[in-house]
Amino acid sequence: NILDLTVRRLSGERVMLAWHTEGDNYNAIYEVLRKHKARDQFISLGVASPESKQDNTADYSFVDTNDFADSSFYCLKKTNADSVVFYSVTKGVEGVGKER
Repeated sequence: NILDLTVRRLSGERVMLAWHTEGDNYNAIYEVLRKHKARDQFISLGVASPESKQDNTADYSFVDTNDFADSSFYCLKKTNADSVVFYSVTKGVEGVGKER
C-alpha cells in the first residue's frame, strides 16, 4: 500500500516525490511516471529503490529534473511479485517560477 505520496518542487529544475509503503514485500517495483499536460500520456522516469526498510514498511524518494513552465503530473506504478500492476493517485506540481 502506497501511503503519503507527496510531490513538491525543490528548486527551479528539481521535483521530489516521496512516499511510504506498508504491507509490501520487497519484491514490489515502484516506477515513477510523469506527464506534462493533462491530456498527455504518462512516460516512465525510472524505478525507485527504498531508502529505508523495516519489517514490511519502506520509505522512498525520487528526484526528477523538471524545468517545465507549466504544471506537471506524477503517479506511481507498482508491480508486485505476481506481476499485478497498481497505480497511485495522480499528484500535480506547479511549473517553474509558479510556486505559491
